Amino acid sequence: MSLPDEKRAAAPSKETAAHRSNHREDARFNRPFQSKSAARPDLAERREKVFSAITIPRCWHALGLNGEPGKTCRTPWREDRSPSFSIYDESSKWKDHATGEGGNVIDFVMRATGRDFLPALEWLEGLAGIQLPPQTTSAKQPAPLDDKPRRLNLPLTGEGTAADWKAVASSRKIRPYAVEVAVRIGCILFGEVCGFDCWILTDRARKCAEARRIDGKPFPAIGKLGERKAHTLAGSAKSWPVGLEIDREFQDNRAGILLVEGGPDFLAALHFRIMRRKSATGNGRGFAPVAMLGRGNHIHPDALPLFKGREVRIYPHADKDGGGMEAAKRWAKQITQAQAASVEIFAFDGLKMASGRDVSDLNDATSICPEQLSELEGLLP
Repeated sequence: MSLPDEKRAAAPSKETAAHRSNHREDARFNRPFQSKSAARPDLAERREKVFSAITIPRCWHALGLNGEPGKTCRTPWREDRSPSFSIYDESSKWKDHATGEGGNVIDFVMRATGRDFLPALEWLEGLAGIQLPPQTTSAKQPAPLDDKPRRLNLPLTGEGTAADWKAVASSRKIRPYAVEVAVRIGCILFGEVCGFDCWILTDRARKCAEARRIDGKPFPAIGKLGERKAHTLAGSAKSWPVGLEIDREFQDNRAGILLVEGGPDFLAALHFRIMRRKSATGNGRGFAPVAMLGRGNHIHPDALPLFKGREVRIYPHADKDGGGMEAAKRWAKQITQAQAASVEIFAFDGLKMASGRDVSDLNDATSICPEQLSELEGLLP
């Protein structure tokens, strides 16, 4: 990814900033032609066949989800420090006690993949080897889960103003230009979420989006959602690495990848790129930030081919329980199997912030103590 020219037009004013919709119409789900006279089982019958053939643990493993399913386990699609997930009723039902979500095996696949009912049902039929009439989908292997993604529920959004960019930059100890670059490549939007002015991390794929308040404060508890630093927008597939698909003007599928965790580290990666003003590595290819939104997520299978042939450096959070490094190793394994050119994991061990606290992530490194500034020379590839 080449950085946009820093000599740019002035940001839109607060009065003239356009707040336009960023919804993208879903592609239509293509199904093979079916004769009206075909003897096709109705949906209720198909559901019952799936329920009798497939358990939730089998789906869990087939989807490559994190952790191990059980009566008491960690939620596979979000960060869950204290096990709050249950599989019960002979492995046919599930419940996330922290959010109140739950359901059957079809609901599980829909929640884990972000897909609608019919693609999830067909995938399960393929997994179970259930044969349908010739005029309908039939496969011994699971059908792909990328047929019709759930619509991402984005609010009315815009590019924000220079004041918005400065406010986000100030709260994250980065240059405002890093925020502007993120806006220009299509990865940062501004809008109202849960009644608060927010910056929203997403990309042109519109498969996942996460909002944070511009003032840096957490979202208050509402309904079954507790207080949280970031709010995932409805319809998001959190296993999608945000930043893989950016504005075509800056897209470079040969560029290396700086794989980080979360929106603040995404912006910090851009900050360090700008501060170093180095647009390419020794082999002539630049590096672009890509973010996983939560350490508990695996990388979506549809995204893995986009890592092929690319150099990747991963910046895990130095969590006390080791969860950040565990996630980095899991992602590294997936990326290596996807035939990336190289995969490295950067460790923040021994680095201190000016406040005396340990550096635990890439965003913390923007406030490293002056005595250790030389340690950042090898931060970027």
